Amino acid sequence: MFKNILIEGVNKNDFQIYDIELAATSFITAMRGMETTILKNKDAPDIDKQIEAIIDIIFYGIVKR
Repeated sequence: MFKNILIEGVNKNDFQIYDIELAATSFITAMRGMETTILKNKDAPDIDKQIEAIIDIIFYGIVKR
């Protein structure tokens, strides 16, 4: 499913990804790696900011500039 999002982004010229399969796997692996930390700190007052920052870093790393 996430792979389809990346494909759509490439087709719309929003993303520049040379290996979609690798990018999808890497993204999912990174998110799973952060799962424990996010769930462990889910009651932290700034958890929404932390999640937003993580997502921004991941997505702006693939946005075509």
